[in-house]
Amino acid sequence: MIQYACNLSCRGCITMTDYMRKGSVSIDKGKLWLEEWSDQLDIGTICLFGGEPLMNKDITSWIRQTRKYFPNSQIKIISNGTYLKNKNILPELFSVGNVVYQISLHWREGPKFEEIKKQLLSQMQKYESWTTVKFDRKEIIYAFSHGTVSVQLAVFGEFIQPYQGHGNSMKPWASDDINASYNICGSPRNPILYNNRIFKCGPIANLKDTLILHDLEKDPAWQTYLNYKGFGAGDDLTELIDNFDKPHSICSMCSKHKEQAEVQHYQSENVLEKKEIVWQN
Repeated sequence: MIQYACNLSCRGCITMTDYMRKGSVSIDKGKLWLEEWSDQLDIGTICLFGGEPLMNKDITSWIRQTRKYFPNSQIKIISNGTYLKNKNILPELFSVGNVVYQISLHWREGPKFEEIKKQLLSQMQKYESWTTVKFDRKEIIYAFSHGTVSVQLAVFGEFIQPYQGHGNSMKPWASDDINASYNICGSPRNPILYNNRIFKCGPIANLKDTLILHDLEKDPAWQTYLNYKGFGAGDDLTELIDNFDKPHSICSMCSKHKEQAEVQHYQSENVLEKKEIVWQN
C-alpha cells in the first residue's frame, strides 16, 4: 500500500481510506522495503494501490523500483481514474513491461464516468495497435493489451464492509463462523505490505491507524484484532504462507452474512468526493 489518502470516500473500502486518512509512502522508504522483501519473496503479482496511488508524487519511481527489485513479477496498479488528468503513467508502464493498469470505475454513467473514459482513451491513443481482450470475470468490462501492458476498466457492484457502524461507532462484527466470514470476504487472497509488515488482508493492516483516527484504539472490542501484528522481513513466514488460502481467527472481525455487510457501491450516497483533498504527499 503506497498511499493512505484517497480523494473518494467509498463506503466499505477494504483499506478504510473512505475516512480522512492522510499521507503516502515515499520512494526513499519504499526502496528499503522492496530491497528487504525481494530477498525473501518471489511474488507472481505485486499491486501498487492505496488510497489512490496516482496521488503519490513518487508513483513513477515506485513503478521503476518495483521492477528493479522484482524483475519477474507482474506489476498491477489499481486506480479510481480520477487523477488521469494529473498523471499519465503509461510511458512508465511501457518502459518496465509486464504490467496491468486497472481503472476501477466508481460511477456507471454520467459526467465523471465519461471524463475518466475520455482521459484514458486520450492517453492510450498515443500508442498504436491495442488489442481487445475478453475476460470471463464479469467485473472487467473492457480490457486492452499492447505487448506486455494491459489496461482494464472494472466495475465492482458490491463491497463487503469489514466492520459495523461508522467512524467513532465502528465495531467488529465478531462473527462466530470464520469460514463463513472468509467465504464472503472482499479480499480473501491479497496479503498487504503496510509499514513494511505483511498482513493477511487490507482491513487488518489498516485497522490500527483507522481506530486511532477515531480515538478507538483502546476500545476492548478491538483488542483481539489489534493483537495481530503481521510479519516483518526477518520473521519466519511459514504461518503466513500456510494460512494464505484459509480463514484465520481475525476473520471474525467481519460478518458471516453477506446481506448484513454488503454495500451497494453504485448508490450515490456510498461514493462521495472528498473535495477538500487536492493532493497528499
